[in-house]
Amino acid sequence: MRRAGVEPNHITFVTIFSGCAHFPAKGVLFGPPLHAYAWKLGLDTNTVMVGTAVIDMYAKCGGVDFSRLVFDGLDMKNSMSWNTMMDGYMKNGKVDNAVELFEQMPPRGAVSWMVLIGGFVKKGQFEQALEWFREMQLSGVEPGYVTIIAVIAACADLGTLGLGLWINRFLVKQNFRDNIRIKEPHAEGRVQGRGAQLHWSFYACSQAGLVNEGLHYFDNMKRIHRITLRIEHYGCIVDLYSRAGMLEDVLNVIKNMPMKPNEVGAGSLLAACRTNGNISLAERLMKYLYELDPGVDSNYVLLSNTYAADGRWDGASKVSKNMKALGIQKMPGFSSVDID
Repeated sequence: MRRAGVEPNHITFVTIFSGCAHFPAKGVLFGPPLHAYAWKLGLDTNTVMVGTAVIDMYAKCGGVDFSRLVFDGLDMKNSMSWNTMMDGYMKNGKVDNAVELFEQMPPRGAVSWMVLIGGFVKKGQFEQALEWFREMQLSGVEPGYVTIIAVIAACADLGTLGLGLWINRFLVKQNFRDNIRIKEPHAEGRVQGRGAQLHWSFYACSQAGLVNEGLHYFDNMKRIHRITLRIEHYGCIVDLYSRAGMLEDVLNVIKNMPMKPNEVGAGSLLAACRTNGNISLAERLMKYLYELDPGVDSNYVLLSNTYAADGRWDGASKVSKNMKALGIQKMPGFSSVDID
């Protein structure tokens, strides 16, 4: 781009800094000189989008103090820059700094509260999370779905069923109960004991992407509380690993389940393989599923789409031919690429 004589603009820098943030090992090397170049062009402090991207990059690369220098130097701040700085403090273990920044913020919206409360939950500081949730209620700000998930995890860990009942009333009032991802585990938590609390917390961790915490609850359910695990519990583990991109672990779970995997779990992994372009893993899963039940059409469709998304039309064509040879018909509702 530079060799062509084209100067980067704010969109270019936002994209580059976001890439550095997602790959910290490279971001540590390339981030600072890129920041210096943005500063030279005057784009780091007078453009809030670029400044916020720089804050996020340094925080995710372990340089949260540099994030604060950039934050303080911004000519203009918006809610995103405030929230990004606060999230950076939380992720780097500087909880007191995050709280101090939160208290200095201009009018705080639901997202700012979510960053703070969710940060406490991810750090395992559940009591503080609930204290700030109560403060949120007193402030009159209505929590969103992600905040409710975080509070559910905190309630389940602490056994705070009184607050859990309040959450139930709130969910009904706000029509969150229509969301099945909250409704099912929450309903169980109301009427059953510690086992349901563990399931409640485990389910919340799955939805929030808290891998270590979710595995902890899953292990407790099996080893300590002797809970009979159902296909839904293993589905949560599949979802938990899939959200974290840990696809090999998903395959191990599916292969070692004490029961036959259903289409939801297997389909989740195939869909994740498609998103990540992991063809070899999709093929290994398909081989295993074929041995279990060769007649499930949806798995063939997902594998075909995985090939197509990766540009491997020969593979997609082979899957289609195999389906025809086996007499498997694609059911309505599944989309696939038809190749003769």
